[in-house]
Parts: sequence; structure tokens; C-alpha cells
Amino acid sequence: MRLRQWLAILVALIGYGSVSASGKEPENAASGTAHIEFDPAFLDMNGAPAGHVDLSLFEQRSYIPPGRYRADVTINNEPVGTYDINLVRQADANDQADTVPCVTRALLHDWGLDLQSSTLAQATAGSTSSCIELVRLLPNVRVEFDPDQQSLALRVSQAAMRRVPRGYIDPARWDHGDTLLMLNYSIDGRHSQSYRDHAANARSPMGLAWIRAGLNTGGWRLRSAFNAQTGNARALQFNGAYAQHDVAPIRGRITVGQASTSGEIFDSTDFTGVRIASDNAMLPDSQQSYAPTIQGIARTHATVTVRQRGFIIHQASVSPGPFVIDDLYGSATGDLEVTVTEADGSETRFGYPFTILPVFVRTGGLRYSAAFGAYRRTVTAPYSAKQHGQQVCRWI
Repeated sequence: MRLRQWLAILVALIGYGSVSASGKEPENAASGTAHIEFDPAFLDMNGAPAGHVDLSLFEQRSYIPPGRYRADVTINNEPVGTYDINLVRQADANDQADTVPCVTRALLHDWGLDLQSSTLAQATAGSTSSCIELVRLLPNVRVEFDPDQQSLALRVSQAAMRRVPRGYIDPARWDHGDTLLMLNYSIDGRHSQSYRDHAANARSPMGLAWIRAGLNTGGWRLRSAFNAQTGNARALQFNGAYAQHDVAPIRGRITVGQASTSGEIFDSTDFTGVRIASDNAMLPDSQQSYAPTIQGIARTHATVTVRQRGFIIHQASVSPGPFVIDDLYGSATGDLEVTVTEADGSETRFGYPFTILPVFVRTGGLRYSAAFGAYRRTVTAPYSAKQHGQQVCRWI
């Protein structure tokens, strides 16, 4: 009895990998959807119906149960992050059930889709937190969800994407980190004594301590450092105490207290006051160093390839008309060769000179630094007001 049940299940699974159990090809085989029908009669044992066995989950080879999945999301082969994705059940034109991703406007914005475009604005109107099915939102979108790799890959036309540099992260997703207290220290000490004629001539004890303390809280970073020296010349030397905070709208940071100028062009100067300066680390990684802006015109849907010293450093698909490539990564000095390959196979080539200097800024970029305060000299404070004289001990 049990052997016959196992044989029936084995036959059903073999049919799952080839053709339907009824011997008919699936009606939608031409469309590429692997849909298979199983005959529950294979599981009937001794005339007892097997109606309690649900085989519908096996009728579609690529079927994924609805639910919430954690997945790495990529848009046009560019990773955008890891998100919780809801998969919902949907019936296609052939009335076959399938699971499709269901997202919100907030997720679409995080992924870089242009919600202000005419197509997306109309499709997502009033959908702040409700389910938006990507396959219905964008007819030409390609969605591939892999439950084994926990990945969701989307292919979206450039017209539906916001134009942002590569490596861009929305400032709303920046994290200042946790509140913490840090302390670095280094202590060194020594004691030397000289002898003459079997008698102690001089002693020279000396100690040096270097301490740097810091506190991070609420986006503020507090730092302070000083040196303490003991011995014949006791002193306490402060190296700087300041508070620092990021200013995201202007891609910079403000420093209050004892600080120094950047020293990129002129010599660095210590001062006590306020300094506000740009911070390249707040820019997308493709914008943190200098690279030229490439402009050209494509006659058709074309592929633009940028080479440097024979190696491909960038490739992009562009629409007919003028195009701009302004998100090249800064690299070594060397002229760039640009190739525009049209849809008919014809090519247009032109070059761009590329030289890097430390003061170069990208087109449309801005680097700034301003300091206000008083010039600060190195401050050495007496460690002890008491004078220590030499103590001589003679050996008997």
C-alpha cells in the first residue's frame, strides 16, 4: 500500500519536470511560461480520492509563494540596497496565478525612480503606502526575483529613472551613528642616574603621557587632545579641543573651537574660532575626485564607450539627441577616447584631454572653506608651580 503511494508521487514529480500528466502540452508553452497540469488520479489509492492533496503549487515551475522576502535589489545592474519585498498573487491574461513584487512610493523613490515623470506620477497618485505592482506600473519593466539568491533585479527604461550620479545615497538615509565615548592614550616613562667615583651624580626622571578623548552624540563629535610631561621641565600642552557637526544641505561640516585651516593651497594655520568647509565624503563616490564632463550627440539609440589607455572605464546606453556623461570616476591622468556606436553599427570617435591637479573641480562642483577666529600659538602651561631642585645622594 505505502509502496504504491510512493510510486505514484514519483511518477507525478517526473511529469513535473517534463510534460503534463494528461499528455497535452501547456497552452502557454509558446509564451515561455512553464505551466504543468497534474492529474490527481495518479494519487488515488484503492478507489479513495486524493482530493486533500493540493498540487496547484506544482503547476507552475517558477511559482513563488506570496509573502515577505528580504532581498538585495538592483536597478539596471546597479545595486541600490537590501529591502523587505512583498510578493503578492496576481492573475495574468491567461488567468494563471503568479507572484509579483508589491512596493510603495517610498521604495520607488529610494530606488531612484522619477516619481515626477508623467507615467509614474499618474500611476502612483495617492499611493503613499498602498501596494504598487511594478509590472502594471511600468509595462516594459523586467522583474526577476530569485528566492535562492535573495535578489530582486529590475530593468527599467532610463526615462523612468531620476538622473543621479553613480554611488548617490539620499541624505535622508544617512546615519550619524551611535552615542559613544572614546579614549586613546600613550604613557612613557624613564629614569636615569649617573655615577661618578662610586657616587650618584645626577638623576633625571621623565614621564610623558599623550591622551586623546572624544564623544559622539546627536550628530556632534567632540574631540580633545593634550600632552603632559613630567621631569625637570614639567608642562601641560593642549593640542586642540573642538566640536564638529555635519551640514548636509551644503555638503559640508562646521567646526567650533581649536582647529586648523586645510592647508591645500597655503600653509595650515592654527586658530581658535569657527570653520565651515565642504566635505567630499558627503558626495557620491563618483563625484569625489575630478573627471571631465563628456558631451555629444547620438543619432539613434546608441552605446557610448569611454576608454583610457585602451581600457574601458565607462559604458552607457543613450537615447537619440544630446547626451551628457558627468559621473566618471576619477582615475590616473591620460586622454579619454569616446566611441558612440549607433543602432546601425556606425561609430563616431572623439577624444577628451584628461589631466588632474589637486585644485581641479568638476563642472558644476563647489569646494569651499572659511575660518573666523584668532590666531592660536602652541600653548604650554606650567605643570607645577613648585620648583624642584636636584637631590644628591652619596654612597658611603
